Amino acid sequence: KRFLREAEIGKAVEQDNVVRCFDCDALMVEGQQQHFLVMEYVEGQTLRDLLTELERVPEELCRHIGIEVAKGLAAIHEAGVVHRDLKPENVLITPDHVVKIMDLGVARLQAEAVRLSQTGAFVGSLEYAAPEQFRSSDGEPDGRADLHALGVVLYELATGQHPYRDEDAAKVLRHILDDTPRKAGELNPQLSPFFEEVVQTLIAKDRAQRFAG
Repeated sequence: KRFLREAEIGKAVEQDNVVRCFDCDALMVEGQQQHFLVMEYVEGQTLRDLLTELERVPEELCRHIGIEVAKGLAAIHEAGVVHRDLKPENVLITPDHVVKIMDLGVARLQAEAVRLSQTGAFVGSLEYAAPEQFRSSDGEPDGRADLHALGVVLYELATGQHPYRDEDAAKVLRHILDDTPRKAGELNPQLSPFFEEVVQTLIAKDRAQRFAG
């Protein structure tokens, strides 16, 4: 069901910063039905690969990535969808610096009535999740959860360090819920105060303090 839903969501979002999904179909392979997606081909690398290559991404390129990802997220949110799994592995950048969001596999239509995961189960990538994704009292996560993930991605790209990473998943969760990470500028003094403030706003614990999603 998630696979088919990814196809439907992908077909609904037509924007240059989102990898297009053109169709979904099924074939019989060795007597079993196999579903497949027909997707846009993008030649490039993930932001994870870029970070591994550079160790730290220059602020100018970080700004460009942030703007382009925000454009893609705006289109996804306009379609009534929350991505819920934005991370460096799910963002592509081409040799010409075109930036594209991919993998809507855990994206959730905000108007969807039926949950496709177990009640209370977390779906997504823990280290990039927003605090409200773990607090039932906050209600359903909205587009601002994706903006939090964008802030974490930009922090990691600009500093070479993840603000919440820990070998213990329980400690990661505690960091996300309770701990304020060091400012990005403390880890990379070359960053401008403006960029540092944008990142701090994006990763604010209270989603009301972030930019509108």
